[in-house]
Amino acid sequence: MELMNGLLPSGKKKKAEQLIVQALVKLDDKNNDEALACFRQAILLGQDKIGPYMRNLFNGFVSNRRHAEALAIGRPLASFYEEDAGLANELGNQTRHLGDSEQARNWYKKAIQINPKFELPYLNTAALVAKVARFDGEIKPMIEQFLKVKDFIVPPMLGGKGTIAMAAKEILAEQGHPAALEVKEVNQLSALVDPEELLNLAGKRALEAIHLATAQTAQHQEIRNNHLVNLALFALEQNQLPRALDAVGMLERVSSDYRYTPLLRAILNAKAGRLEPALEILKTQQAARPEDRYLNANLGLVYKKMGKHQQASVFFIRASYLLEKSYGFYSSEEIETLAKEFYHKRQFKEALGLYQVIAETDPQPSAWLHMSHCLYQLKKLSQSFQIAKEGYGKAAELSPEAKEEFGLLAKNFFLEEAEGANKSKVFDKALTLIEFALFFDRSIEMLDRAAQIAYKAGDSYKAAQFQEEQHALQGLDQVEQQEAKRQRYIALGREQLAKKEFQSAVHNFELAFDMKLDKDVFVFLASIYKKLKQPRALNNLMRRWKWMLEQEKEKEEERQKALAEKETVGY
Repeated sequence: MELMNGLLPSGKKKKAEQLIVQALVKLDDKNNDEALACFRQAILLGQDKIGPYMRNLFNGFVSNRRHAEALAIGRPLASFYEEDAGLANELGNQTRHLGDSEQARNWYKKAIQINPKFELPYLNTAALVAKVARFDGEIKPMIEQFLKVKDFIVPPMLGGKGTIAMAAKEILAEQGHPAALEVKEVNQLSALVDPEELLNLAGKRALEAIHLATAQTAQHQEIRNNHLVNLALFALEQNQLPRALDAVGMLERVSSDYRYTPLLRAILNAKAGRLEPALEILKTQQAARPEDRYLNANLGLVYKKMGKHQQASVFFIRASYLLEKSYGFYSSEEIETLAKEFYHKRQFKEALGLYQVIAETDPQPSAWLHMSHCLYQLKKLSQSFQIAKEGYGKAAELSPEAKEEFGLLAKNFFLEEAEGANKSKVFDKALTLIEFALFFDRSIEMLDRAAQIAYKAGDSYKAAQFQEEQHALQGLDQVEQQEAKRQRYIALGREQLAKKEFQSAVHNFELAFDMKLDKDVFVFLASIYKKLKQPRALNNLMRRWKWMLEQEKEKEEERQKALAEKETVGY
């Protein structure tokens, strides 16, 4: 407390020191409300003298990221320094660090009321709304990068830059410029061709694809949609709005699943000066996909065009934050390319981060599979399996085919790793991995392999469980095979009966009847024996029918008795 020497008369100094010591002890004990009361009493002993001392304590806690302690000192300080906008702004930051957004907003609002020209609380409020943990000087550069953007930000063409290159090559070849076909750079090729010619070719390909799609096959519809998307994107790039408008209209009419069709419609509205409809479309889309980089950036740009700079800042901050996570790339395709590069370089943590970004914006099951691989390489086996399970669920939501494909890939991955661990004689790990694989495929073959690995791992209990399940499946297979065989006999009997080949029909119906009690087969046989006037065979059939009914009755009574006994034991 040397800093307080000479600040107060000795009596007040001693009391103030006691109160501050008590407050600091209470802060260490996490009794922040009691500490706040002590600080408030200490300030009352001499605001002009003790206030600056406590302000230094406050700054120290802020520097050391002790947010709760900083608030405990800062709140009583603010009640005595009501015109200090910087203090109110910093209290907003400390409150936001602790997750209290509403209170943080109130502190920023107070800072603005104190000094409407103070920039930081405006920036911090925007970051708070954007749900981005950036503060003060960190925020402005995030916004400024978008203030330089003159137009809107559109997704890349499907197929990438090569799409334009191929179109340019086609046009140049038609014009008799074979030498130009050797040019490899996309920009060089594009420069040799009039953009109007490229647009005409894109329109032509789209019309051809539309005619093909009348066949209503999924493949033709996908080709049609891709051509329409590329026509719209290229027309927008060339600022050929009528053509872009036609292409987007067609995409909407055919109910294309291209996820950025509403974005293109919004951009066209904005370019035509219809900013309110553009804003409504983008707000709806962004609310549904808050992690999408294109939607956040373009929503900010629409607000900017409307002159609503505070709202624009919110979405510029959000977009900038998302772009930080994606290394500056907007499209999922570019992000995935970089993620693969990281994975091949064994930079698994970086690859995982990028696949997580893809999963947030373009939730295809493959992203979960890649995340699972990254986590496995990071030696996080359980997390790897959990992510694979999540991806399996995502795939099941898409289609049975997607579920089957994902399950096969996940099973093969864990099985291959299990076999590797088994070969290295790391049997416990091999057992864990084969159990992961079993989640996706519990076939007879997989259960047999799992039993073998469990036996090597010394887990006889699990080995026995796997074998028991395997044998049950094998028994089920035999039952199914028997039933299929019986159905074939019945089908043959029906065919022969229709051809009036009575003896052959009797042979097959008898084989089926011996396998299982079946009223329909009994009726077929009885009618044939009557027609052929074979009373002895008919009587024999009747006796067998009666005997089989009795056998079924006895089996049913035994089942009911066993069930009753089980319920009694359970009770």
